[in-house]
Amino acid sequence: MRHLVITASKFEKMCDRLARIVGKKFKPDCIVGIGRGGLVPAVYVSDRLGIRKLYAFKIYYYKGEKRGKKPVVSQRPPLRFVCGNVLIVDDIADTGATLLTAKKLLKKHSKNIRTATLHYKPHSRIKPDFFVQETEKWVVYPYQTTEFGKK
Repeated sequence: MRHLVITASKFEKMCDRLARIVGKKFKPDCIVGIGRGGLVPAVYVSDRLGIRKLYAFKIYYYKGEKRGKKPVVSQRPPLRFVCGNVLIVDDIADTGATLLTAKKLLKKHSKNIRTATLHYKPHSRIKPDFFVQETEKWVVYPYQTTEFGKK
């Protein structure tokens, strides 16, 4: 099987597990979700950990249907963003480029930054500090059904 299809129920359980993993070792002051895919897990994790400060980055790696040479940042947290312990959340660390970009931009505003994803691919340029499952497969999340022709 080339694809790993995550049901809504499985997705929620994975978000719960990610929050537990993070909560045992790190106390974030704020969470930054990477849009689009990391926004939904970021909301779940912030809720489970009781973190009210939730921000969004919009970073994309594609132009049309082609992958670009580097990620493009089209939306970032406020200019006066200040947060002690930052948790960056994305759905998957595939190439790792979006996590690395977010981390680099946030280093200007915070010294303690950790990363968390539901899935991690071993070929990623960054290994998240916290993740639920390692896989080589193409992961399809419940909020991606339209992208894959399912409704």
